[in-house]
Amino acid sequence: MLLALALASPRVLAVAPLLSTQTTLSIPAQPLPEALMALGRQADVQILAASGAVEGRHSPGASGSLPLAQALTRLLQGTDLDYE
Repeated sequence: MLLALALASPRVLAVAPLLSTQTTLSIPAQPLPEALMALGRQADVQILAASGAVEGRHSPGASGSLPLAQALTRLLQGTDLDYE
């Protein structure tokens, strides 16, 4: 299943450069909605996802200094979801 995520930051006008932005994260394994909210707080971006697509799914978490795209991939690992 494809999850459409809308990413926004007051500092970046285009999404593609934002996905390559390196950020330091510490997001433990937890329900996916909470993991995505933690990513938004820690990376200073807004992440929008349909609640029905993420509810009931669990994220393995992500930590370290990662590009935002890699962080999203790690958070979605094992959920059968992807982003575009």
